[in-house]
Amino acid sequence: MTGVPAGIAFRSRDFRLYQAARLMVIVGAEAQSVAVAWQVYAITHSALDLGFTGLALFLPGLFFMLAAGHVADRYDRRKIILGCYGLQAVCTAVLLWLSLSEWALRGGRIWPIYAVLVGIGLGRAFSGPAASAMLPSLVPKDHFVNAVTWGATIYQIANMAGPAVGGLLFTLPLAGALAPWRGARIVYAFTLVMLTGFIVLVGMIRTPMVHLNKKAFSVRTLLAGLDAGVNLAGSVCGDAGWGGGSAADLCYGYSACGAAGAGAVAGDAECGGAGGFVDDAGEADQA
Repeated sequence: MTGVPAGIAFRSRDFRLYQAARLMVIVGAEAQSVAVAWQVYAITHSALDLGFTGLALFLPGLFFMLAAGHVADRYDRRKIILGCYGLQAVCTAVLLWLSLSEWALRGGRIWPIYAVLVGIGLGRAFSGPAASAMLPSLVPKDHFVNAVTWGATIYQIANMAGPAVGGLLFTLPLAGALAPWRGARIVYAFTLVMLTGFIVLVGMIRTPMVHLNKKAFSVRTLLAGLDAGVNLAGSVCGDAGWGGGSAADLCYGYSACGAAGAGAVAGDAECGGAGGFVDDAGEADQA
């Protein structure tokens, strides 16, 4: 890798679009997580109810992680990502409506927020593997390690900036005609704009996806990705230390993502790996 320009991955147009989209959606998701937490606690003043917001985002990923990997292997990953983030945009719009409504959350009723968060978690569960497996299609093989490095850097920047943006917007002293948008409402509107920008940018990606191996559904194919993921995790933990990874590991990851089973092997979007978006509030999955 000697002599390779530090930003060589950004020579690929679609990689630039992809990373700009990730930056936007992770910042939006992190900001939204701050707003949801403050809103739920302001309504209930219960730490337990606050904790349930994280559970609502987490459970869909737990129950659908194998199915999500299988779907990522069988169908166009870009379309999966667009569909999943479209769902998250709809859920964010519902959160905004609930906050603007004078009766939806009356009397400490917060179950509608939990229901919307489950929808967001479901979108993240299926977008994560597809997003992670899409990265090798966006850059030449020789640029993949550089792309992974920049992807992790952008994730960390967005992951730190998102809560700060959310907190600033939540406490913004809006007055006059903008007064009804104070608190969680302005944050949800911001997140909705970020999600819309994400969908537009990813929709502009034109690079053909890697060949998909459309095997028939079976328990064996569903569990194949889990087995490969366990083996890969063991290799990384044993050779590089937990949380580490050598160039060889990353190159192996490229091969794994390019082969059948990429979706199942890919990590959660929220972990900010090679191609994960967020999820972070889950991306962040909890973008």
